[in-house]
Amino acid sequence: TNMHNTTVWYGKDGAAYLTFPGNQSNKVYTTSIDGGLLNTLDAPTEKTPFDEATVSKYFADGGKFVPTDVEVLDKRFYVTTGYSPLDWVLTANVKTEGGISTAWTPFAFGGKGDGPGQFGTGHGITIAPDGKTITVADRANAEIESFNKNGKHLGKLDTPKGSLPCDIDYQSGYMIVGCLDGPDKALGA
Repeated sequence: TNMHNTTVWYGKDGAAYLTFPGNQSNKVYTTSIDGGLLNTLDAPTEKTPFDEATVSKYFADGGKFVPTDVEVLDKRFYVTTGYSPLDWVLTANVKTEGGISTAWTPFAFGGKGDGPGQFGTGHGITIAPDGKTITVADRANAEIESFNKNGKHLGKLDTPKGSLPCDIDYQSGYMIVGCLDGPDKALGA
């Protein structure tokens, strides 16, 4: 299956883990640092309770779970679903005591659209260096959207129109945004 991105994170004991969104298999996988499979988070179903009626209806109607990225903050996975009509950030609790375990939570935020806190394609998700701000690369809207861990929209940063930002990283005080295109399409990304 296509492993769309990789997140490296650490448990309380300092053990390193890798988490991969399988956007073709419709699952999220967590492995040890050497690649041994430790946990599989299956797609939500019509029985998965969500606080947002839009999300519940999507899965009740048989909508596909298509994860594009995963980030970890305060024992919770934040999963973008930008390759699906859903386009919400879904959350799952993650525990490392006695092995890795994961379970969907009712909490989700975002949604398809071009309004504040909505996504045209919520693609990559990254925790900012402050350790509490969640940033989402919105490809179609050429924006970097910022949220707190409770889904409150904090603002956005516009990238050049048509740049198609895919993901964000932070290094030495800079935000680095990988894009599929640049302002001049003849020059590529």
